[in-house]
Amino acid sequence: MNGTPVIGLVDDHAVVRLGTRVLLEDELPQAVIHVESTCKGAEELVRTTELDLLVVDMHLPDGHALDLLPRLLSIRPDLKVLVFSVSPDLIFAKRTADLGAYGYVNKQVEEAQFLSAVEQVLQGERWAPGAGAKHVLGAQEKDPFGELSVRELSVLNHLLDGLSLTDIARRLDLQHSSVATYKARLLEKLGVRNMLELQEKLWAYGRKRG
Repeated sequence: MNGTPVIGLVDDHAVVRLGTRVLLEDELPQAVIHVESTCKGAEELVRTTELDLLVVDMHLPDGHALDLLPRLLSIRPDLKVLVFSVSPDLIFAKRTADLGAYGYVNKQVEEAQFLSAVEQVLQGERWAPGAGAKHVLGAQEKDPFGELSVRELSVLNHLLDGLSLTDIARRLDLQHSSVATYKARLLEKLGVRNMLELQEKLWAYGRKRG
């Protein structure tokens, strides 16, 4: 990396984008920062700009990081991606790492920890802080979400966003019946009957492990 890092920042919340950009500019005053708010914007940015780092939210208006990561890395296989999200890291950190992300940072961390993650990934190192490192690096601890496939986890995210099966099928370019099957499987694996129970299980797990 040269002395002028080029960073992409993708988040659909204007206040979060502004706050994150200010943090980055204070810590890395030489940095050139490009801002986008959608998966489509992220893909175009990666196609047109030589980025040293892409910081991307898990949930975007037109998709999720679980779906976006493979597309970004097909455009640029050596891209360094840091996922920055409110979603529980102990559920999603290992999955995003498996898909090629260099790290996963929860938005509830202190500013210093976020900046440490940015600096470490810019140096070409994987970011896995504290207890999260053990999880990302493949600890065998059992968790209720560990049996879900990446596709099932992606469908789960879209369901939590309130999308219908038809909308999810369109977004993921799948048959409606396939999405229905993924939903049935993930509910069965998690031992829940509906979306309310699923949400309760997700956040109870996040609080318990946090």
